[in-house]
Amino acid sequence: MIPHRVAHVFPFDTRHLSGSQQAFPPMLLRRWPLAAVAQSQLAGRSTAHILGPEARTDTTTPLKLIVHRASLSGPRFRDWGDDWSWSLGLPLRRLGPDDVCVLHLNDYQAARYVHRAAHRARIVLVFHGRGLGRADDHLLLADRHVVLHRAASAGLQELGVSPDRIAVMQPSIDTSVFARRAVQPELLVLGFVGRLEGAKGVMEVPRVLAALPHARAELIGPATDEERDVLVNASRRAGVAERLRLLGELPPERVAERMRSWSVLLLPSYSEGFPLVAVEAAAVGLPVAAVDSVLPEELTVQRGIHIGSREEYANVVKGAVEADQPPVAGWVQSHAQAAEAWDALLEELQPFTSRPRIAVQRVDRVKRFRPLRRAVRRVRGNSSRHHQSS
Repeated sequence: MIPHRVAHVFPFDTRHLSGSQQAFPPMLLRRWPLAAVAQSQLAGRSTAHILGPEARTDTTTPLKLIVHRASLSGPRFRDWGDDWSWSLGLPLRRLGPDDVCVLHLNDYQAARYVHRAAHRARIVLVFHGRGLGRADDHLLLADRHVVLHRAASAGLQELGVSPDRIAVMQPSIDTSVFARRAVQPELLVLGFVGRLEGAKGVMEVPRVLAALPHARAELIGPATDEERDVLVNASRRAGVAERLRLLGELPPERVAERMRSWSVLLLPSYSEGFPLVAVEAAAVGLPVAAVDSVLPEELTVQRGIHIGSREEYANVVKGAVEADQPPVAGWVQSHAQAAEAWDALLEELQPFTSRPRIAVQRVDRVKRFRPLRRAVRRVRGNSSRHHQSS
């Protein structure tokens, strides 16, 4: 049955992920899943929702994107997963049995608020990251679960989700932008794409440069002033600061251009779902150096993906350089292919069945109110110092 309306909801403040509030929404429209949704037969029935510091609407593609002004959220006030906007709740509560709410976040408090607000519509949960959450009403009352690799599907089944409610969907990329070109790579340039934070393993970059004295590195991605200072200071201590170049956030065309000049993509993350940057690297023929037990098996079995322990990560990078074995791109999916998968998934949903509204723990939300947590830490720190001095 073709849905009447489809709401794709990303219930997080853009300030968690990007330093440019004007550039981030259009960039989101150019990447999976929204780039694929925009090419689907259901694009005209679909709307994407996200949170930000200012309300705005983007209608530059067939898929309309609405940015809702966040209510007491964002990095200054709320931790990741605690964001919300009262204006987002209004269109979600208007969804009915013939509509679908595709929720691109799971388990966090913000995801539960979306699930509760859209309780009269069918719910599709999309698991972008590695975690699957708890086996509670939020997980078990969803109509469909979209995961990015087979291991996540097996994990959901262990939590009690029926296999016929799980869909494995491979993320797609813009194959017209990320494609091989006849470009001569520059001499031993290592690349990194992602937020310059500890969870992405960015602190491995200075150590790798120290182990490869003839290499230099280019890093693409947003960072706070604090994250940038930590990385630069670590590079100075390692004696490699002059070989480190921070390029900031770049549009996809520039990312692809720089990728074609690199020797290896550094992907030392601590946790990943199905990283798009690895797919983009494969499409341009760029080898990838990653860490054990982080990437899904569907990626690790591909040619040109090099894996090893974090302790030996510099040797993993060296091996990727010396192997001279670029990836093959036959397994990479275009947005047009992924668009067909989205249409099929949404049209195959079972009719709506009544279910109770999921529970939300408002006390937990208060506990994660960032100014309050900072005040508690200061009080505890002062108390601990007073105790030690006495």
